[in-house]
Amino acid sequence: MSAKRKVLISSEELHTKCSKLFMDNDYTTELMPTNPGDIIAAIKEQRCDLVLIDTGAEQDDHVRIMNQVRSENLGERMPLFMALTFPDEAKERDLCANGADYIFIRPVDIAGMVERAISLVEISDDIWHDSVEDEARQQINFGETVAELLRNIGVPVHLAGYQYLKDAVIMALEHPDILSAITKELYPSVAKRNFANPSGVARAIRHVVELAWANGDPMTSNPNPGNTIRSKRGPPTNAEFIAAVADKARLQHLTNFK
Repeated sequence: MSAKRKVLISSEELHTKCSKLFMDNDYTTELMPTNPGDIIAAIKEQRCDLVLIDTGAEQDDHVRIMNQVRSENLGERMPLFMALTFPDEAKERDLCANGADYIFIRPVDIAGMVERAISLVEISDDIWHDSVEDEARQQINFGETVAELLRNIGVPVHLAGYQYLKDAVIMALEHPDILSAITKELYPSVAKRNFANPSGVARAIRHVVELAWANGDPMTSNPNPGNTIRSKRGPPTNAEFIAAVADKARLQHLTNFK
């Protein structure tokens, strides 16, 4: 029998809400210590799979902890860092820049959040065991590259469409053919991940694409003309926008990601 996966949770309130749901899925949970040094030691010593951070308090400490763990490469394997936060573009940018692999925006369904967290841990576990170590680390953290690109081209992070678009780009990186079946496969897959409905996903992505478009020409800084998404006919389709961002992400940091 394989060892149970371990989750460190940063706040007592979140631990109370989540622990039974994790344990029902054969995960063990621990409440984080309060001292930052003790938290880092716990991450190293317990070889946890997931660190779930509630940013309602002590945001700066959590950012420093993630940054230090990433920079020191503590432990044999890096845990996934996921954060629960309020809509705040600056806070999300800070979390992503310092190592958060996934961010849940309040208000959030706790059961849905736990289910999503578990699925991401298991996906990253498959990637880790199926690849060499350095390649696996790159693939586990590719969401950070996509998040940075979306912010840079003006996609508002506080809107639901941002997370949907981020997931859609990641899926396009994993399965390029999915863009030829955007209605039948991509939107339903994104909806399933986020406990939404496909038509709502399509509308939300369209909304943030148009907002990003209105902010200017987000891809003209790319020296490869084939990756521009601006044309004389107006805003790109969702599929065109997703494909362009995926291409730029692949060229920028994911050349080994197939």
